[in-house]
This record gives sequence, structure tokens and C-alpha cells, in this order.
Amino acid sequence: MQRQKFLEILTTVRPALAANDLVPVLTHLWFADGRVLACTDATAISAPCDVGFSGAVSGAILLSALLASGAKEVEFVPTEQEVLVKAGGSRIKLPLLPVDKFPFDMPEMPKNAATLPANSSEFVAGVESCLRSVSRDTSVPDQLGVTVIPGKKNLMLYSTNGATISHVAVPLVAGKQGLTRRVVLPAQFCEQLVRLARQDKKCELAVTEDCALLATSDGVMLYGKLVEVDRPLDFAAQVKDSTPEGFNQALVEMPK
Repeated sequence: MQRQKFLEILTTVRPALAANDLVPVLTHLWFADGRVLACTDATAISAPCDVGFSGAVSGAILLSALLASGAKEVEFVPTEQEVLVKAGGSRIKLPLLPVDKFPFDMPEMPKNAATLPANSSEFVAGVESCLRSVSRDTSVPDQLGVTVIPGKKNLMLYSTNGATISHVAVPLVAGKQGLTRRVVLPAQFCEQLVRLARQDKKCELAVTEDCALLATSDGVMLYGKLVEVDRPLDFAAQVKDSTPEGFNQALVEMPK
């Protein structure tokens, strides 16, 4: 396999590697069934990647070795307990964990899930705009992501960090059935959604009872566990109360 191509694939899933080793298994890259998977407790990314073996290796060590190498090709020689990685004249042995030890399975895109009833590029742009007001304050669930509320003509996107509120209205696509309830997409999922789908007009987004799924046209899958909110904020009322009278009439187009 070409080292640069392999590195690009691993870079795609790298944001879903756990940042610490409190749960060591979540710091590993998992290879199985022609795909590679990385997962935290709330987000997961998988991509097509056929390396000829099944199992998990340390993500940080493998990525560091590939980045440090100048070889054009990389080769894998697996055994039951380890895999030998050959890159040019360098050799590195990595412990190999069996696939059955991984605590997560990437869901398939469900046929009966709520899909995105809006233009994907407009929705992605709206999510990116709302990310400016997302907070990491876990005491306020509404601040942990982007709230999506379906309306009659628009998908209403909101976010807040306690000091600011961002709001974008994304027009619905006529005749396209989809999301019917309010959901909060977690911040990390939104960040990766923007990264993966910004240039992909054929991506698909679906929402199930407890998660959101993104499928790109080149086979990458993104999973995000929905944020649970017991007492949702009334964003529409807050925006209305904070907007001066005649504000819309005072707006002028921003010069190019």
C-alpha cells in the first residue's frame, strides 16, 4: 500500500482517537472487513482501508512511524499477537488486539431514519456558523452542540455559550421528508461533519433515536451520540427578546 495514501486515510479517522489512555482500547485504530475505525465514547469515524489483517494497533505509534518515514510503500506482516510494519528500511512491531475486544460497532445508515430535508452544502455552512457559539460547559447540555429544530419552511439551527447565541435558518427542500423532532448534534460531531462534508454534495445525514450518522460519497462514516437535554432552552424566544425592534429593516448587504 502507498504510504501517503494510507496516511491520508488514517488522518481522516484520527480525530476520533481518544486523547488520553483512561480507556486504552479507545486509543487504537481498528482494522476489519476492509475498513479502519477510531472511536471515543461519543464519536466514531470509519473509512475504507484494506490492510490484509484484522485487529487493533496503537493509533499514535502507527501514525508517528508513518509520518517519520519517507518510504513510498508500506507493508504489513501480521501474526496472532502482533503486526510487523515495513516502510522502506524501517521495521516496527506493534501489539495486535483481536477485533472481538472492541466495545463499539459502527451502525449502518438506517433506511427508516430521519434524513436531512435540506441542501447539504447550506446545512454544513449553517453548522459551521453555529460552531462559534458552542461551549464545553457540561452543566448546560444545550451548550454542548448545535440544536436543530425543524420548522415549516426551514431547519432552525441554534447554539449558545452563555455569552452569545448563533442562529441560522436553512431552507427545507420541497417534497423531501426528514427530521421531525428537535435534536442536539454534539460539538465534536459537528466539527467533523464540517470537515468531511464541506466539499461533498452527495453526502447523507440521518438521525436515529440516539445518534446522528453521516455517510460521504467516498465511503467515510461519521457517528455522533446525540446530546440529551431534559429542559431545552427556548432559543426562538431568546433571539426575539435580544433583537432590537426594526433590526431586519436596518440590515444592509455586506460588500464583496
